Amino acid sequence: MAADLPSPPPTTFMCHEPGCESKPFASPSNLKRHAKAKHGPKATMPCGKKRSDHSSNNKRHEKSCRPCQQARGDAVSAVKQEEQTSPAHSGTGCPFDAIEDDGVPFDFDPFSSYHFF
Repeated sequence: MAADLPSPPPTTFMCHEPGCESKPFASPSNLKRHAKAKHGPKATMPCGKKRSDHSSNNKRHEKSCRPCQQARGDAVSAVKQEEQTSPAHSGTGCPFDAIEDDGVPFDFDPFSSYHFF
């Protein structure tokens, strides 16, 4: 009977990185994610810390880390200051000069490009 046969052991995937003591993984994709997070290249955060390069965790870190917020804020402030002092946006024919505060150009006609049949 087939019920009396022992079932084969489940296939597991092990990390073979020297010194890694992780548990076996059930799928190759889980092993790949582990290898990237634990043994892959590190991302340098704005605060200077090096972390596993995982975008959602890095975003969470940046939101909760005061030095990251300050570094990012300084960079944003510098960009905003550059935009305000840039001659490209000071009435020299830039197409964005004709946009009002609400984002609608002064000469905007909502029906000019539509054809009703």
